[in-house]
Amino acid sequence: MVFTQTLRSAFRSGSRVSRGFQTSARAQGGGHSTGSYEDYIHAPNMYNLEKMKNRKLFFGTAISGLVLGGCGIGWFAISFQQAKTRSA
Repeated sequence: MVFTQTLRSAFRSGSRVSRGFQTSARAQGGGHSTGSYEDYIHAPNMYNLEKMKNRKLFFGTAISGLVLGGCGIGWFAISFQQAKTRSA
């Protein structure tokens, strides 16, 4: 009986209390609070792909790796499913 009365009084008083979101620390600005755009760009020629050295080799290797990885995952999934079916 005492427990239910305590709960009722807690719920009644809780509705009057302001329930806002509180954090323990101030939100940080991600390191870009100075307003300087040059601080964000780390290299002056970061997006200059035309002047990139060994561009064809780099992108050819990357695309080949992605294609082979995608085919390898598919091959592994099919062989794994077939092995499970054979053993059952």
